[in-house]
Amino acid sequence: MNGMGRSSTYRSPGNGSQLCGVDLQPRQREAIEIHLSDPSTPATELAHRTGLSFEDVAEMYRLMRRDRALRGFVKSPYYSHRLLYQTGRTIVSDCIADPDYIRRLLRGNMALSRTLEIHATMASCELNCIMCLWSRKSPFNSEEPEWASPGPLDADVWGKVLEQASKLGSRTVIFSGGGEPLLNPSIFALVGKARSLGLRRHMYTNGLGFGRLSRGDWDEAIAMDQIRFSIHSTDPEIYQTIVGKPDKTQAFRTVTEHLSLLMKYRSMRRGKVRVGIGFVLQPHNAHQIEAVASYAHRLGVDFLDLRNDAVRITRPFAEAELALVVAQLKRVRSHFCAGRYGRMNVNFSDELTVLANDDAPLARQAATCRIGLLRPAISPFGTIGLCDLAVEPRFARPELAFGSVVKTAVEQLATALGKADIPTSCCACMPSGRAGNLIMEKLLSDLESGIHFVDQPFAY
Repeated sequence: MNGMGRSSTYRSPGNGSQLCGVDLQPRQREAIEIHLSDPSTPATELAHRTGLSFEDVAEMYRLMRRDRALRGFVKSPYYSHRLLYQTGRTIVSDCIADPDYIRRLLRGNMALSRTLEIHATMASCELNCIMCLWSRKSPFNSEEPEWASPGPLDADVWGKVLEQASKLGSRTVIFSGGGEPLLNPSIFALVGKARSLGLRRHMYTNGLGFGRLSRGDWDEAIAMDQIRFSIHSTDPEIYQTIVGKPDKTQAFRTVTEHLSLLMKYRSMRRGKVRVGIGFVLQPHNAHQIEAVASYAHRLGVDFLDLRNDAVRITRPFAEAELALVVAQLKRVRSHFCAGRYGRMNVNFSDELTVLANDDAPLARQAATCRIGLLRPAISPFGTIGLCDLAVEPRFARPELAFGSVVKTAVEQLATALGKADIPTSCCACMPSGRAGNLIMEKLLSDLESGIHFVDQPFAY
């Protein structure tokens, strides 16, 4: 199948000749192969490349939605574009559930993204991770005055931002980035505010700050929807090297203790929070993929996110390192599918799945950046940008920022985000941003051609 490794080839019950019990013609099979090889391919392009009519492509989409084997295939960790497909499902499901919201969002008419990332930190962190854009060790970190003044937003301003975001349609808030959230003494007051507004609450943290929490903070923590610890090695020495801390601080042991404590407290208090580990693959930990999977399983976490260094702060892998990475990815994936990690979900980025499949990444890139419709971010200082990278020192550019929540109402900023027409010219893009842009481009192209969200192959 074009663009897909042998291990990821789709097989229907009819061995590729049928879909939902319907016999397929060669051009129809070709259309399915093209779609699965690149789910962001617009319907008009599918029709042009295969010689099918546009109506035939729409019918193929209907059959795809109904085919159980295909639905299982696109969820498989052996599928090179699983996260891209998942992005399509998420967007389409939301659009079908609330058609009026998506119309307002696309028109830039007083609507904000369903997911909003806020960097409600003190613009600082206890760690100096070598791959972090906010690390003082990073040569990309800016010392320009705008990154230090007028200072991080206080809890009252963040509270008003959450209120306005909720009214404008946001449903999930991610507390992350721009430093460490747990250094903000008001962070769980903000989490509680988000809870009172009915928002889903996610947090990305280094985990060190859990030793400072009050009983009320712990209760808010286990009532969250998701908390992800950033743990990039299970070897204390390598961990200390990556995070830029001397061995005497014993940071790895502290983080492990805090993660275990959170799991224990969740069990005791019957909390609902999903707890996981985020692992950013880089040369320092190239040999640690299997080790971190075993470590995460022993601790009993719910998920492990395996990602590469998407913004390329660390050096590229040497040939031998890359071979080691590929071999480990294949073994971890095999163990996961065999159930050796129990109920823990191992979540591979598409880039890593492509590596494990000995495949080629998608060459297609969206022409316009629309990630501001899906997941904009607000910096510690109140600047709202298209994405989390757009409010980081290395990538900050005037055209990627839309103003300050201190000076401008969020309603106006949301309108500006909705009307933004920004070419995808960044030198780097997070996987979620690239996937979001590709899928949005396809959905909007198909919508213009007459294929509505409910008619997409993702709509099941």
